[in-house]
Amino acid sequence: MKKAIGILFLFVITINLFAQSDTVYEYSFGGIQNDNCNQIRTTSDGGYIMVGTTNSFGHGANDFYVIKVDSLFHHQWSTALGGPSSDEGYSVTPTLDKGYAFVGYSYVNSTNGYDVLMIKTDSKGNVQWQKTYGGSDWDFGYSIQQTLDSGYVICGQTYSYGSGNGDVYVIRTDKLGDTLWTKAIGGTGYDIGNAVHVVNDSLYYIAGTTTSGLSVGDTNIYFIKINNNGLIEKDTTFGASAQSINVGHSIEGALNNGLIISGYANIRNRSYSSPLFIMLDSSGKMQKFDSIYYPGEEYSNDAMQCPDRTFISAGASNIPGYGEFDLIAMRLYQPPLYFWWAAPSEGGKGEDIGTSCAISKNSNAVFAGCSNSTDSSVGFPKLSIGLYDVFVCRFKNCDSIIQDNKLYHKITRFQDTLPPLAIDEQAPPTLMVKVFPNPVATDATIVVQGELADKYWVNLYDMNGKSIMEGKEMTKLGHGQVIFHLVKGNLQSGIYLFKVFDKNNNSANGKIIIE
Repeated sequence: MKKAIGILFLFVITINLFAQSDTVYEYSFGGIQNDNCNQIRTTSDGGYIMVGTTNSFGHGANDFYVIKVDSLFHHQWSTALGGPSSDEGYSVTPTLDKGYAFVGYSYVNSTNGYDVLMIKTDSKGNVQWQKTYGGSDWDFGYSIQQTLDSGYVICGQTYSYGSGNGDVYVIRTDKLGDTLWTKAIGGTGYDIGNAVHVVNDSLYYIAGTTTSGLSVGDTNIYFIKINNNGLIEKDTTFGASAQSINVGHSIEGALNNGLIISGYANIRNRSYSSPLFIMLDSSGKMQKFDSIYYPGEEYSNDAMQCPDRTFISAGASNIPGYGEFDLIAMRLYQPPLYFWWAAPSEGGKGEDIGTSCAISKNSNAVFAGCSNSTDSSVGFPKLSIGLYDVFVCRFKNCDSIIQDNKLYHKITRFQDTLPPLAIDEQAPPTLMVKVFPNPVATDATIVVQGELADKYWVNLYDMNGKSIMEGKEMTKLGHGQVIFHLVKGNLQSGIYLFKVFDKNNNSANGKIIIE
């Protein structure tokens, strides 16, 4: 693994105050409970397919929530996919037979935790088959793409295989979802694969996050290049600086066979998180590493290149908006030295998170995520129908992103009429927590699989109830996973009690043994 070199600052592009007025279209989809979108992709008919998670509809505590719309976001069909347990959908790939393949994970039980879940449907969302992958511990699927032989490659994370401390999980299947090979990739620390990108049907590029074998920072972006036979051709990390957290959330192709990774960086002891973007050439060599620092929290969750060589990115920010977090739509330029950016915030007085973006055939720029805002920007009507809803912003072209202060906002709400949620007897606990290794020799990682928009904190006590550590915020790593790195340091050998909790006072307790 190699040390990343340098950080280049982003510069705010001047907004054209004389730009012609236009419209930004905002849409919400969902029911009366929580519904979100984790990924949006274009379809061959010019429309879009979205996948996320719902507990408004379906067969269990949560189901995959799939929505198909046309080019103007008129609802065509939607469905809730999954079984009687809790199933969460994270990624979709349109398939060569005009259908769709979805991946996420399914709750098994309190002992085994989760398995990767893949579901294949036809063009109308009717299930053709589904498969699960994993072992005796936690296993997650976060990203899927189809290959030219009609098979699939999936990446995520496994605790069943590899070092046991959380490894990148890669699954290669045939067209029916039967496993051809699997890989658990990582070191002695925590490793996660958040996104996969297929190039020329023979190379798979994976972006994620690692705490293994670091030369800079305490959490780095993890980049893996692996071929169609499962042979690792490149395995490296990128980090901003010492004592920094660097998270890789998405990876997409760029012109000249290049790649763009998006995510965020956080400098320890400073109260902000900053979006970051890394440009790589086809070999995986870093060309640019750019980030912007603001006195707040800001994330990039997805980025892709436009036909005019610029980039768009979807994320979240608590800096310029009306609510706790606003969806942030970014337009990025690539001069010889810098990315430049302009970033309007969309949403209302609640929380609005951008998770994915897409460019349509007619160059519409689309940003999707979730919202619990009861109203939009001052003077605009209610956004969400239930608690959280799928939330989408559509700009007619990329240029209109940088003139958002001149745009008229048109809001459309769609209340879904799918059958309501069934009662589930296999729902996971509100918080699922894992500690590895336990017992602890030198250090350990506390992991929570939680909700996308939530924050989590951890307390530590001795067996007499004396507080050792209070209210330490855990680090977001994407897809609802958060971690806390516990160092033994001066802690005496013995048994300690921990408590993990979120802003809604949901909590989980357990024991940690210090050797």
